[in-house]
Amino acid sequence: ARPFLKKFTDTWAASDKKTYKENLSAFFTTLSELEQFLRDLTLPKYEDRTHDKWNDAFTFLQGDDTSVYAVPKASKSNFIPETAIIAEQLVGTGQIIEFKRATEARQIEIAICQTTEDTCHIVHFYDGAPR
Repeated sequence: ARPFLKKFTDTWAASDKKTYKENLSAFFTTLSELEQFLRDLTLPKYEDRTHDKWNDAFTFLQGDDTSVYAVPKASKSNFIPETAIIAEQLVGTGQIIEFKRATEARQIEIAICQTTEDTCHIVHFYDGAPR
């Protein structure tokens, strides 16, 4: 799962002012595209933040103290309501993976949903004070 974080920052580094949105949008999706995995969830959008703030968040999460958690079943997600997770967990596509890193001043949480063997999309994002 950690390679997803690096893939995002590598994609950002390979982009420029004209291509950030096009290149980074691949990490985001709509609920209709995830309907076999999730429901009734407000997803993060690329437009929620500037490209450099997205990159800052993903860079922050690449710290050694970032926790990575493969959700074993819907009721065990730390970020996504149990009723929103449709897909069975730990069996392939639809898997939710959660990343969290906190310092005294900042906490970032990201959850991704694996939609194919090598594709994941951001389904939860929080950047703020530790909670």
